[in-house]
Order: sequence, then structure tokens, then C-alpha cells
Amino acid sequence: MGREPGTNLEQLNLQKAGVKWTKKDGVTVRSDLRSVSATHVYAAGDCASAVQNRDRRSVHAGWTGYHAVQSALLPRVFRPASGVHPYVPRVIYTNPEIASIGLSYADCIRTYGTRGFRVMREYETHTDRADTDSLERDTTVGFVELRVSHLHGRLLGATVVSPAASESINEIGVALVNGLSCRDIARSLHSYPSHGYLMYRVSLALTWSDIWGLLSACGPLGRAASVVGGTASYVLKSGRGKQPRWWWRKYKRNYREWETKGADYEFMNLPKAKTMVNHTSSTNKEQEAEENHRRAYSFIEVFQDV
Repeated sequence: MGREPGTNLEQLNLQKAGVKWTKKDGVTVRSDLRSVSATHVYAAGDCASAVQNRDRRSVHAGWTGYHAVQSALLPRVFRPASGVHPYVPRVIYTNPEIASIGLSYADCIRTYGTRGFRVMREYETHTDRADTDSLERDTTVGFVELRVSHLHGRLLGATVVSPAASESINEIGVALVNGLSCRDIARSLHSYPSHGYLMYRVSLALTWSDIWGLLSACGPLGRAASVVGGTASYVLKSGRGKQPRWWWRKYKRNYREWETKGADYEFMNLPKAKTMVNHTSSTNKEQEAEENHRRAYSFIEVFQDV
């Protein structure tokens, strides 16, 4: 799925100019988009090896093109450290839309382990916006999922399935670039009822899920106490201060890879965020909605890293 740069690059005879490239990754470049073999050549977009396959989007091509020109024309002291954006939104314009950004659930396990981060999802079913649109569309498949770090609740990634997922995911992009947490989103009021309000509810549930998040809502003093207490708790639990031996680091890396293989199965049993309203529905409808959720997420996992 998608494009490979090899077809177009073959016509340029880059080997005659001493430019190293491959059919799969394109021109082999450094982080500043300069060719490793021909320093006067720069590459951007789909043909740059520094751009991951899942980040080869049209909007990212424009970003890398601008930084490639900037790196070529400006003195070294004014050049950006990297011409590749770290957070590129990935959107599939189906009905409903599917959008994700940042680390996926499997990426979080591979990087932090199953206990190194928190994840929560909230379905759109039984929200006021879903009740309003229930006659026009299927409201049982939409949801918002946030992945945050244990320390301070910093956002790591998100997945949104919604008619306005391509719009809602931009909010998480701003939060990721600026290093914001779920607590920062929870402190921001969202219009109601809207598709983005579900993002606010998930952030609020994540913030209230531990004592340090509750303290962060108790003014400047409580916020400072939450930072100090959360940091101390994280250091004590993780055992920071002792550098593990190389064999332990290798074991831990292999163990996380093993955990990642079971990520999809484990994700199906994640707890849902607690809602603020009480609702009643028949058992058959709940089972049907849950089955729709499972089918929707299995579809998302296929395309999330594309």
C-alpha cells in the first residue's frame, strides 16, 4: 500500500552523480536531508530515506522540502537539527475517519513495556453527540484512545475513530510537539456537544486515575506537589540510579518485543474510561456494540502503521 520511490528514481541515473539510493528507501540521507555520498544533493518527501514509510504523507513532503532548501542555503549554525518532523498525523478518510499520531500501542510496549505507560479509550456510544447523530450514522464504532507516560501523564500517542477524526487528531499533534500532558488537555474547556469533547473526557479520566493527577488540579501548590511526588514515585518504582548490566538490557529489550506480539490481544481487554452519565441498554445491544468495536479496532491495527 502506498508508493515506493524506486520507480521514479531509476529514471534519474543517480549512480552517475555518485548519489547512493535504494528502491525501497530512496536517497540515503542524513537527518538534515543531505545525501551521505554526494554532499551537494538533498532529498525530501517520499524519496528521502530519513522519512519513515508510515510518515510519507503529502503534508510531510512539504515540511521536508522546506527544510531541505533551508539546509542547503543557510549557514551551518542556522540549519535545523533535523529536517524530519517527529509527529506526523496518519489519517485514513473512510467513513468514519481513522486517525492516529505519535507512538502506537505496540510502539509504546516496545519502548516502555506494558507497565511503563497508561492507555485509555472511550467509546462514542451513549454520548450526547452520538445520540444526536444516531439516525444518520453508526455511532457504535467511534472511540478515542490516548496513550500517556506514567510520569506526569505526558502524551505519547493517540488514535481517533470519528467523522471528524482528521480534525480532532490535530489537537494531539499540538500537544505532542509542545510536550503537553493529558492534564493540560483536561484543564482546557471543549465545546459541547462536539466530536472533540470525547477527547476531553478521556483526558479527564486519565488525570483522575491517580493521586498525582488529582493534586495537579489543586492550584499551584498542588501542581508542584504532584510533580515532585510523581517524579519520586516513578524513580522508586523503576529503580533508577542503577545502570543495568548489558545482559539485563538485552533481556529487557527481548522481553518487550515478546510483549509487543501480544499487544493486540491484550488491548481488547483494556478498561474503558468512566463516563459521567448513567445509561441503560439491552444485553444484545451491548454485545453487538462490543463486536463492532473489536472489528473496528482490528481494521485500525492493520492501517495504523502504514
